[in-house]
Amino acid sequence: MKIILDDRVTEWLEPKLQTGDRLYFDFEDGVGPFANTEISCRLDLSFRLIVTGADYPSTGLEVYNIPVETAVGLFYIKETSQPYFEEENFLTFNPQNGLRLKGKSGIVADNIAFLRMEQSQATGQKA
Repeated sequence: MKIILDDRVTEWLEPKLQTGDRLYFDFEDGVGPFANTEISCRLDLSFRLIVTGADYPSTGLEVYNIPVETAVGLFYIKETSQPYFEEENFLTFNPQNGLRLKGKSGIVADNIAFLRMEQSQATGQKA
């Protein structure tokens, strides 16, 4: 499986990354440490691109067990998200809704959020 970033996404994303960062292409299914809810039944597909620093606690991150090479490094995805990916996937910019995931068969998800999670957010401490 491949996730191909268009040039605009690569140029936008690279300055936001720091040495040691890890990238998670999170499928919002209620599983894992970044889950906002335990709701897994949705009518739309929702993904987020989440970046953590090297000091972010690894507890719960084992659900992101599939590394996928991209132009900016590995994106880790959950096995539960695999049915939504094609052999070749494209992360592009949609002028109205930001990041978009699409395959050769069409759009998978629009309006993909970008989040940086800090260690204090994992532990519940205030920065």
